[in-house]
Amino acid sequence: MANKKVEVGDEVLIRGRISRVNEDGTVSFWLPGYEYPITVLPGAFEQIIKTPRERKPRLSPRSGRRNKPSNERPANRGRPEEPEH
Repeated sequence: MANKKVEVGDEVLIRGRISRVNEDGTVSFWLPGYEYPITVLPGAFEQIIKTPRERKPRLSPRSGRRNKPSNERPANRGRPEEPEH
């Protein structure tokens, strides 16, 4: 498909992924090879294909938390430090 001859005035279809729908109705989407998303009015899309949403893995309630050893806990527990004499 990429080897076809392209001429001025030809129309193309490019696949991208929607990244944001803005309050003013504009839509931002990523195109392969571009570093930043492109923002257009929604009327620019000829067809929108719904894809299955990627689900984030559920974390167990204890994951990401750890009990700190007592020597890492602050001694003042939120109280301002007192100067040493």
